Amino acid sequence: MSDVHHSVFDSVHSDHVLTNEHSVAFTLKTRCRKCSLLTEQLPVGVSPEVHVTLGTERSEPDRLRQNSGLTVYLRDSRPNMADEATRRAVSQIPMLKTHAGPRDRALWPQRLKEEYQALIRFVEQNKAADNDWFRLESNADGTRWTGTCWFVHELLRYEFRLEFDIPVTYPDTAPEVAVPELDGKTAKMYRGGRICLTDHFAPLWARNAPRFGLAHLMALGLGPWLAVEVPDLIGKGLVVHKERPREAAE
Repeated sequence: MSDVHHSVFDSVHSDHVLTNEHSVAFTLKTRCRKCSLLTEQLPVGVSPEVHVTLGTERSEPDRLRQNSGLTVYLRDSRPNMADEATRRAVSQIPMLKTHAGPRDRALWPQRLKEEYQALIRFVEQNKAADNDWFRLESNADGTRWTGTCWFVHELLRYEFRLEFDIPVTYPDTAPEVAVPELDGKTAKMYRGGRICLTDHFAPLWARNAPRFGLAHLMALGLGPWLAVEVPDLIGKGLVVHKERPREAAE
């Protein structure tokens, strides 16, 4: 990664952690105001960890800048939210062409047609790969979507309801998927059970609008979120399989 020539950055995360006597770690949330280097050159979805090392000379390729003995290094601290299988599956989902939202009465039906075609293709791919994990259906005008999603953990299937509305600014803005049964059980969720995809998914969607659609929302948004959060919630006892209470009683 080349050196950054601009030293003015937007805000950084306030939780500073002392990593050793010479180093402080914190999370950089936004980009350089002038050149936008961070968001353009980093892998999609990175929530980077930045190490500020005082009075240290290093020549690592990921050095961002050096000024008066202050060297800033970038480290990717995110979990792997999109593994190779996911990327391969997403590459086969058709990109959408019609740039229209629900307020565009002339073009919205065509956009909906493309959405359904992409969703059908994605579900077919999942079934062929023995990875079928969600169902979706919409109201008559395609503005309200409901369904179920499920995640298999230690051979047990955990099923959840999901729902979302199409925002008026769609497809420039991604829908906010809600999993109501998990409301209040994880910090990575907003009120009403809306899952938090801001750090990882929102920048990806913004760069690919209007080509991304609901199938991409499932593949790169909800799917990776479930893979990270559900096992953690199960481990903490916050999500219990419906058969487990019966087994305990017996």
